Amino acid sequence: MTNLKYVCFGLLVSTHSHAQDLARIQTEIQHFVPNKFMGSVLVARGEEVLFSENFGFSNIVERDEVSESSIFRIASITKQFTSASILLLEQQGKLSLEDSVAEYVQNLPQNLERVTIFHLLTHTSGIAEGIPNEAFNSNGDKLLELNANQLARIQLGSEPGETQQYSNAGYHLLGEVIESVSGITYKEFVAKNILEPLGLQQTGFLSSFSDSQANGYVLRDGALVVQSILDSEITGVASAGGMVSTATDLLTWTSALFNYSILSQTALAKMTTPYKANYALGLLIQEENERLRIYHTGSLYGASASVSYYPDTSLSIIVLSNVNERDGGGDAELIAKSIEYIVFEDDVMLPSEMKAAEVPVEVMRAYIGSYEMNGVLAFTISLENQQLQIQFEGNSNIQPFTPFSESIFYSNYPFIHYEFLPSVSDNPLRVSLHQRGSVFTFSRI
Repeated sequence: MTNLKYVCFGLLVSTHSHAQDLARIQTEIQHFVPNKFMGSVLVARGEEVLFSENFGFSNIVERDEVSESSIFRIASITKQFTSASILLLEQQGKLSLEDSVAEYVQNLPQNLERVTIFHLLTHTSGIAEGIPNEAFNSNGDKLLELNANQLARIQLGSEPGETQQYSNAGYHLLGEVIESVSGITYKEFVAKNILEPLGLQQTGFLSSFSDSQANGYVLRDGALVVQSILDSEITGVASAGGMVSTATDLLTWTSALFNYSILSQTALAKMTTPYKANYALGLLIQEENERLRIYHTGSLYGASASVSYYPDTSLSIIVLSNVNERDGGGDAELIAKSIEYIVFEDDVMLPSEMKAAEVPVEVMRAYIGSYEMNGVLAFTISLENQQLQIQFEGNSNIQPFTPFSESIFYSNYPFIHYEFLPSVSDNPLRVSLHQRGSVFTFSRI
């Protein structure tokens, strides 16, 4: 079931048809409906909504359709609310990002005393996922509930600040820091300092909307089944991934964040400056095709989310789903990236366009060989059981190399395709790799 609220499709200044943009976005989303996606999609420039549409059901059994007011789990998008809360406390002079986490959280192992708040925010603390969720009690008493055996298992996998390794445990600890400094629970702090001032009435935590949020679903044996929620996910500190929201509320939040309604210009600059591996403070920073994307994804079984902001055009793309069994933002992130490429007119092959064509074996056989760029071997194309396959140098994984036409092929990855170029005199055969809007040309050895 599709529920279209409104479309004001002025997107970006462009010479091509906005109706064509709209049709491509519709096609792309429908490619994932219903077994890979049900949820809300919103595109806006500033606070002007350009596209808002809802798909599928929030409750399949009751046949409750997803609507503008449907509330979804946003998983790790929660981390930007946690980061903003820490920066608010720094603005108020109540802590410094360079403070040791041990100053605020009791009962930590001694080897964590060198870990700072900044390390936790940037996933560079070195803390592995060794702290169980039930240790974080969200009662404001500053004390991790850990027994001796659990304490002994908490180790630093690397020196603080040395490497970036994504750590939910680190963001759980940040929730404890917020509680210690503020004297109230993490959930109360976020509500008082962010949700209430911005009027985000449909944003909160699992415990706040347990009866009104969309059910989460996973695909099992070809059917969508409800994914249950653990009690610890409801009662825990929630600062790593325990929030819920709507697409409309997240647009309000994004607009407020990047217009300095919550943080000062200095604080927002800290929040959006990448440290290692393009990770800033609760946000990822991506530079692609000469544009900047500030974003985060969220992924849990039964929940998939992606929230992106493009500062050069004030464009926001928000995708929330109650279907997921993948990591890295799941299909919400694939839909969000597809919309980005459509809006910015990038030369990519979208997931819905990855359709195999029948090509004579003799045509495919002509492409067999190893290919290099600037004297460096890149990949090898071979023929097995009348099917081309591609293997990149240094990678044992062999992927199908599927024909889209006699000269265009694709492999397992979306937004990437290969185009064999016409031969020029005695020059070696060349193929162009079109990767997310960039083009690289390789020659057969």
